[in-house]
Amino acid sequence: RLPISIYVGGDDTGTDEPTLRRNPALDASQGCSRHARAGAYRDALRAAAAAHGGQAVVRYFEIPGCGHSFDECVEVGGLVDLVLS
Repeated sequence: RLPISIYVGGDDTGTDEPTLRRNPALDASQGCSRHARAGAYRDALRAAAAAHGGQAVVRYFEIPGCGHSFDECVEVGGLVDLVLS
Protein backbone atom coordinates (compact mmCIF):
# COMPACT_ATOMS: atom_id res chain seq x y z
CA ARG A 1 0.00 0.00 0.00
CA LEU A 2 2.97 2.31 0.35
CA PRO A 3 4.18 4.05 -2.79
CA ILE A 4 7.73 3.07 -3.70
CA SER A 5 10.22 4.85 -5.92
CA ILE A 6 13.12 3.03 -7.58
CA TYR A 7 16.05 4.98 -9.01
CA VAL A 8 18.72 3.33 -11.15
CA GLY A 9 21.48 4.71 -13.31
CA GLY A 10 20.66 4.17 -16.97
CA ASP A 11 24.26 3.08 -17.51
CA ASP A 12 24.48 0.85 -14.41
CA THR A 13 24.79 -2.22 -16.59
CA GLY A 14 28.16 -3.61 -15.51
CA THR A 15 28.19 -7.33 -14.84
CA ASP A 16 31.73 -7.81 -13.54
CA GLU A 17 31.78 -5.34 -10.65
CA PRO A 18 33.25 -6.86 -7.47
CA THR A 19 30.38 -5.54 -5.31
CA LEU A 20 27.68 -7.12 -7.50
CA ARG A 21 26.73 -10.48 -6.04
CA ARG A 22 26.32 -12.99 -8.84
CA ASN A 23 25.60 -16.66 -9.30
CA PRO A 24 23.57 -18.51 -11.94
CA ALA A 25 20.38 -18.75 -9.87
CA LEU A 26 20.50 -15.11 -8.79
CA ASP A 27 21.24 -13.92 -12.32
CA ALA A 28 18.36 -16.01 -13.70
CA SER A 29 15.82 -14.70 -11.21
CA GLN A 30 16.95 -11.08 -10.84
CA GLY A 31 19.15 -10.20 -13.81
CA CYS A 32 22.86 -9.82 -14.40
CA SER A 33 23.26 -6.10 -13.62
CA ARG A 34 21.87 -3.59 -11.13
CA HIS A 35 19.91 -2.01 -13.97
CA ALA A 36 18.26 -5.34 -14.80
CA ARG A 37 17.68 -6.07 -11.12
CA ALA A 38 15.93 -2.74 -10.56
CA GLY A 39 13.47 -3.64 -13.32
CA ALA A 40 13.01 -7.14 -11.89
CA TYR A 41 12.34 -5.65 -8.44
CA ARG A 42 9.72 -3.31 -9.91
CA ASP A 43 8.05 -6.21 -11.71
CA ALA A 44 8.14 -8.42 -8.60
CA LEU A 45 6.49 -5.73 -6.48
CA ARG A 46 3.72 -5.34 -9.01
CA ALA A 47 3.22 -9.11 -9.33
CA ALA A 48 3.11 -9.58 -5.55
CA ALA A 49 0.52 -6.85 -5.15
CA ALA A 50 -1.59 -8.31 -7.97
CA ALA A 51 -1.40 -11.78 -6.40
CA HIS A 52 -3.01 -10.29 -3.31
CA GLY A 53 -5.68 -8.42 -5.24
CA GLY A 54 -3.95 -5.06 -5.06
CA GLN A 55 -1.96 -2.75 -7.22
CA ALA A 56 1.54 -1.61 -6.31
CA VAL A 57 2.30 2.06 -6.69
CA VAL A 58 5.84 1.87 -8.03
CA ARG A 59 7.57 4.82 -9.65
CA TYR A 60 10.60 3.74 -11.66
CA PHE A 61 13.26 6.19 -12.76
CA GLU A 62 16.24 5.52 -14.99
CA ILE A 63 18.78 8.28 -14.56
CA PRO A 64 20.29 8.89 -18.02
CA GLY A 65 24.06 9.13 -18.35
CA CYS A 66 24.73 7.72 -14.89
CA GLY A 67 26.16 4.46 -13.66
CA HIS A 68 26.25 3.19 -10.07
CA SER A 69 27.97 6.22 -8.53
CA PHE A 70 25.73 8.05 -6.08
CA ASP A 71 27.71 11.26 -6.60
CA GLU A 72 27.28 10.98 -10.35
CA CYS A 73 23.54 10.42 -9.98
CA VAL A 74 23.30 13.54 -7.81
CA GLU A 75 25.63 15.80 -9.78
CA VAL A 76 24.90 14.67 -13.35
CA GLY A 77 21.51 13.01 -13.11
CA GLY A 78 19.68 15.37 -10.77
CA LEU A 79 18.82 12.66 -8.24
CA VAL A 80 17.99 15.13 -5.48
CA ASP A 81 15.40 16.87 -7.66
CA LEU A 82 13.93 13.50 -8.69
CA VAL A 83 13.58 12.35 -5.09
CA LEU A 84 12.06 15.61 -3.93
CA SER A 85 9.57 15.93 -6.79
